[in-house]
Amino acid sequence: MKVLYFLKWPLILLFCGYLAFLGGNIFKIHHWPVAIEFILIGYGIIIIAIAWTIIKFIFLKNPEDDSD
Repeated sequence: MKVLYFLKWPLILLFCGYLAFLGGNIFKIHHWPVAIEFILIGYGIIIIAIAWTIIKFIFLKNPEDDSD
């Protein structure tokens, strides 16, 4: 699991966003008034997590480049 250790926090953030999104959908089924806010917050968190993951992959340093 050491290989994907640098993705630990973006994945945690992604799952938290997904849980907020699912909570919003459950609230929407029950017609509660805060459902749309939870869905929007969930989408926002998911977008931030995906962007963070893409940025981490862009700036990922190749282990072969360490020839010190």
